[in-house]
Amino acid sequence: MWIKWCFLADRNELVKQTVREYSGFVDDEDEVTATRNSHKLLTALLDPKLRLIVTSIQKMDNVARMGKQHKLGKTNIVFIVDEAHRSTSGEMLMRIRQVYPTAVWFGFTGTPILLDEQSNTKTADLFGNPLHIYSVADGILDKNVLGFEVRQNFPIPKKKLRDAVALWKDKDRGEVYRDWINPKKVSDLEIEQELSKEFYNKEEWVEQVSQYILDVWEQNSDNCKFSAMLAVNDIRLANRYFNILKQNELGLKIAVIYDPNGDYDEGSFEDSSELENAIIHYNQQFGMYFGLDTIVQYKEDLMNRLARRDEYKKITTEQPEKQLDLVIVVWQLLTGFDAPYVNTLYLDKTLDYANLIQAFSRTNRILNNDKPQGIIEYFRTPIRMEQNIETAFKLYSNKSESGAFFVPTKQENIAKINSTFADIACLFPKKEDLESGEILSDFSYLPKDEEAQKQFAKFFNELEKNNDCSSSARGELG
Repeated sequence: MWIKWCFLADRNELVKQTVREYSGFVDDEDEVTATRNSHKLLTALLDPKLRLIVTSIQKMDNVARMGKQHKLGKTNIVFIVDEAHRSTSGEMLMRIRQVYPTAVWFGFTGTPILLDEQSNTKTADLFGNPLHIYSVADGILDKNVLGFEVRQNFPIPKKKLRDAVALWKDKDRGEVYRDWINPKKVSDLEIEQELSKEFYNKEEWVEQVSQYILDVWEQNSDNCKFSAMLAVNDIRLANRYFNILKQNELGLKIAVIYDPNGDYDEGSFEDSSELENAIIHYNQQFGMYFGLDTIVQYKEDLMNRLARRDEYKKITTEQPEKQLDLVIVVWQLLTGFDAPYVNTLYLDKTLDYANLIQAFSRTNRILNNDKPQGIIEYFRTPIRMEQNIETAFKLYSNKSESGAFFVPTKQENIAKINSTFADIACLFPKKEDLESGEILSDFSYLPKDEEAQKQFAKFFNELEKNNDCSSSARGELG
């Protein structure tokens, strides 16, 4: 009798990522067994020498359907499921559990599906109550991941928007119009709720969001050191953004990836020519030869290039011409995709709960001192998104304060700088300014008192820290 450990992921990308991570610390790389197909997986399950298997839920489901589990005899199997929150939908995991009723199951996720999300099946229904909680707040406080700088940007002035909504309600500019134009009678949230999906599909909206992204690109990317993702509402919108941004004046290299057959409703997809054109553009940018018949290879190359790993790990130091700057997605890459060189997520998409935390977390992987935080810029339904952000982080914080997640705003940093400078000024002797007659602190030499010198060193470090944060902060639109 032996124990077999099976690590399950729901996508090939996560399987490969897991194999890389495990292979980095095991004594012998052969100890980690990856499986190319379901028959190889069955062979690995039957081999007593292979103790640790990394595979996909889909392949394990195929093996379960083969009906050959009796060949395992009394083998004890432990299943470890990555991104366990994604396993609450579909029948595959249920079927595997039925085939291996004596197996032990562990689920790992930073965003379990909870009661608050009004989901039919909760993560705890499949895996039981949490054995241990290490929240995103814990990770940030322990400096295992970065905090977030979150910016709300609505590219159309609020006054102009309010006037437009009021005119929809009352074209004659009568009493109804006057009520809707008055913020004291109709709140900004009520105005926002009047905006239909068609509003966000208008050319003016797409063009203004696109231009904003280009306007802040050098600041957010630290002069193009980092890459970014733009997540949008549906496939049609993804194609529209791509067609606008691919001709950008900054020379940025743009790509788009989506899965028309994915689990999520990504909008109608009747014509493959748009995706084919995007792949052709990708080929032209990077000298590749992908097509619709090699879409899997296209996606893998795109992800490796964005993550700057494997054949693209020298992009930063030696091969800048191979750098992919911006990837436009709908749902692809928003969960479980690790790319430390991605530091910004632009959102023309309304997210909530686990989806929100997962998407934000694509930006906060630690890299170096040039990346102090992940940057989030959101545009669509800004008031609702602000509420969703507060709710999601409260839900997944394990009772941590919200300040653990977010870096200070520019205004907060300036206030801290002024306060710290005032503390420093108090430590120095005073002298009269000859021109103004004002009594000012004399910074020409250090205070003589040793305790004052220690205080100065402490305050000066705080001043530098806040000044660095303030320098990296960006202003808001609208």
